[in-house]
Amino acid sequence: MTAADVTISGITLDISSTSRRWDAYEQQRLRLDGASRVVVRDVVVDGSAAAGVYVGGGTSDFLLDRVTVQNTRADGIHITQGSHDGQVLSPVVRNVGDDGVAVVSYRQDGDPCARIRVVSPSVNGSTGGRGSPWSAAPTST
Repeated sequence: MTAADVTISGITLDISSTSRRWDAYEQQRLRLDGASRVVVRDVVVDGSAAAGVYVGGGTSDFLLDRVTVQNTRADGIHITQGSHDGQVLSPVVRNVGDDGVAVVSYRQDGDPCARIRVVSPSVNGSTGGRGSPWSAAPTST
């Protein structure tokens, strides 16, 4: 999704099992890339070779509302690449291969992520990444 002023609501995005963890943009189940004013509401992501929902490319003014992500090889919800002014409300994340909900700024991306609110997340079954019940402390990269 690269367009502005779009609402995605009430759909399920699923995939059969994958062979291993991948990381190409095309392997994210739902990717917001430089979009603005996008609303993703009541969407279920069931399975992904990479992240379930990937927000990058400086995406701004976005809302992820009651999104459920499960059975991914990487993060449930991954927000990065200078994305800003977004909200993640009541996400449910189950059985993901890394972070439950991650907001991560990498030096090579330039501007850091800013003003991202994550409210009332439920994470169950992450394999030890950020946002899991097993993570000892917040980490940054």
